[in-house]
Amino acid sequence: MSQYAILTLKDPLNYGNRLQNYALSKVLRSYGTTSTIQVRRCSYNTKNLVKRRIKDSLYPFKPIIRNERVSHIPAAIRRVQRFRAFESQYLGRPEYELSGMLGLVGKTEEIGTLVIGSDQVWNYTFLLDPRDLDLMLGNFPGQMDRVSYAASIGVNGISDEVRDQLVMGLAGLRSISVRETEGADVVEHLTGQRPAIVLDPTLLLSSADWSSIEEEKTGNDPFILTYFLGGSTKKADESISRLAEKLKIGIRRLNDTSDLLTYAAGPQDFVELFSRAACVFTDSFHACCFSILFNTPFFVFDRNGFEGTANMNSRMRTLFSQAGIHELPNDFEGFHGFDWEGVNQKIADARQKSLSWIGETI
Repeated sequence: MSQYAILTLKDPLNYGNRLQNYALSKVLRSYGTTSTIQVRRCSYNTKNLVKRRIKDSLYPFKPIIRNERVSHIPAAIRRVQRFRAFESQYLGRPEYELSGMLGLVGKTEEIGTLVIGSDQVWNYTFLLDPRDLDLMLGNFPGQMDRVSYAASIGVNGISDEVRDQLVMGLAGLRSISVRETEGADVVEHLTGQRPAIVLDPTLLLSSADWSSIEEEKTGNDPFILTYFLGGSTKKADESISRLAEKLKIGIRRLNDTSDLLTYAAGPQDFVELFSRAACVFTDSFHACCFSILFNTPFFVFDRNGFEGTANMNSRMRTLFSQAGIHELPNDFEGFHGFDWEGVNQKIADARQKSLSWIGETI
């Protein structure tokens, strides 16, 4: 059995980030043992290494530290606990650690293939140090085979400062697949080769696969679900309130301390909420993925205060094209739902192509 090591971003309290990591791990485990590398970015000297480790250890508790209301603290703690329990149960302890100072630490000779992705692993605007891009491209000492699955650059154009880094790093990959059409355009421009465009890992699993990890049921009453990463807009709030009043149902608000029960949700609760919601209001890519998986009607809003909305829309556009969704509702009035039968078939076809790419590549 081969050993696969996944190199991806880790955002300890980001539902989509943790669930895409789980999904890719689950798929790769059907081919061999799989582990996710713990990345310690911006660690190029001892002082930075110590500072980074302290920051990483405190990061999950930022919502608690920043919280001004004592009444929110129990929910914030519960949320951290739910995320950590999920990682412990489904992702396990990382067997490898990567940093700019130490390189890749662990029994690296056991790694057959390094799989880079998913999420915005090559978005250099996220980086604290330019050298971190080399890490996320797999450009570090070691003889393992290197491929990418659903990697995202997250920007439509490449700055001159990182162009050579990207060209060199991409040249070291045996095979490249990306998540967005615009990302494929960038890679083709840099390498001369068109990479495969594949599904986000969360869509590699079926709704039944996802339902199998659900734990606690949060009730049986119907509800509208909201999930805004940039905060809801006035337009969104007005639409949500009107629809809740019209349907005479409640509202559950993820990532919002006005609803502490839902704020405390972990990744498994996230899945369960999308499987039960009457409809979803969101600015999140992965909220759209799970709405599609569970055939839940959804309404998409621009991210409030998010600079570079076009970049966010690039992955949305690719997703909706893959799902055969050519028109999104801009209001709930007169909306009767998507052609779910057609959407399900499109996603099933795209899933099979993406899984075939993995089987043929790794």
